Amino acid sequence: MGGLECIVTALKVHKDDEMVVGNALTALQILCSYEKSVQEQCLKLHVMDYAINSMLMYPTSDIVMEAATGVLGNMCSHSSKNRVKAGKNGAIKMSIDAIKNMSANEDVVARSLIMLTNVCFNNDLNRIIAKKLGAVEAIVIGMKAHPESTKVQRQACRAVSNICIKNVDLKQEVLSHDLIGQVVTALTNHVNESRVVEPVLSALYSLCVYHGLRQEIDETAIEDVITQIREHYPPESEIHEKASLTETELKSDENCFGFIGNWRRMSHAIWGGGDTVVEEERLDKTPGTTIPEQAKSALSSRIEGYISRASRKTTPMKVEVKEAPLG
Repeated sequence: MGGLECIVTALKVHKDDEMVVGNALTALQILCSYEKSVQEQCLKLHVMDYAINSMLMYPTSDIVMEAATGVLGNMCSHSSKNRVKAGKNGAIKMSIDAIKNMSANEDVVARSLIMLTNVCFNNDLNRIIAKKLGAVEAIVIGMKAHPESTKVQRQACRAVSNICIKNVDLKQEVLSHDLIGQVVTALTNHVNESRVVEPVLSALYSLCVYHGLRQEIDETAIEDVITQIREHYPPESEIHEKASLTETELKSDENCFGFIGNWRRMSHAIWGGGDTVVEEERLDKTPGTTIPEQAKSALSSRIEGYISRASRKTTPMKVEVKEAPLG
């Protein structure tokens, strides 16, 4: 029996022992962070289902919830197959609920945000599912709960960028939960931290270009913050350039409608034309996808089916783990 199989067997045999479950999931979280083949092997061993079941059994356990949300996020960092599975089996809902129910736990919030970032990477269907399950509200809850946390603010803005990109209409949710205010506050509080500034600018870009929210962003303190960025970062730095391009885009009359001029220049310079995936803090430049008009009706029925299943109470699955044959 291999190492992964041994850990999964421990999860099955000792599912009533909180510490064993927490430690087994922690080991799986680490193993899943390395490469796609391991992540997809974990999928075959039903690790994603075990993580979800463990979250249902121990919804207030720090060690279990931290490790389980980490497993879900890491399993979706490389594998598109795992992202599709996560959109169907309730993993998105579990991550959103984890933020809402354990908002005081910084690690649970940060890892759940990584999960949302990764599961929505290059996947329009999952973006729509995340929207309908309340992802924007959860992101705002996490940001408000940990305003000084670099990792929470960073991952929250990455999640915003991936969920808001292109085909998902989030304008109502963004405005009703004051997401713009939270994003600008993150930029204000962490203006000297480049690891936060970059994803914040990316989030503002998505909100502006894809959702027509230039005026709402202009009404915040964004201009003052961009001035601070210019003063803090040298002119030759990438962040200084991104801040200048963001300001130009916000003031452009063609913003959000014409998609000409600054938009192309800004997209190439800042994001390479795509969304991000969290994998050891790496920014992936793979272009995002689009939904052709003729495909939307077909997607709609699939989405409603997934939402209906995800919204029902999730029940633990019984998964048989077979031992490997001897020698």
